[in-house]
Amino acid sequence: KVDGIPSDDHMETQNRLDEISVDKDSIEKVMEKWNLLGISNISCIKNTRQKLLKARIKEHSTDNVINAIGNI
Repeated sequence: KVDGIPSDDHMETQNRLDEISVDKDSIEKVMEKWNLLGISNISCIKNTRQKLLKARIKEHSTDNVINAIGNI
């Protein structure tokens, strides 16, 4: 970063992530895995949590997010 401006590499990575779409099926798979933990179940994800989950899926893939949940 220079004067608070992200480097070209960071901006290029962010642009690629913005182009990736996350489908409803991916979110449902993550929810199903979470609900198998036996902690408090979730029936839907909305607003901020959905936005954050989509960002993690875009950044790391659905399978990696599910694997991370499995490590809880």
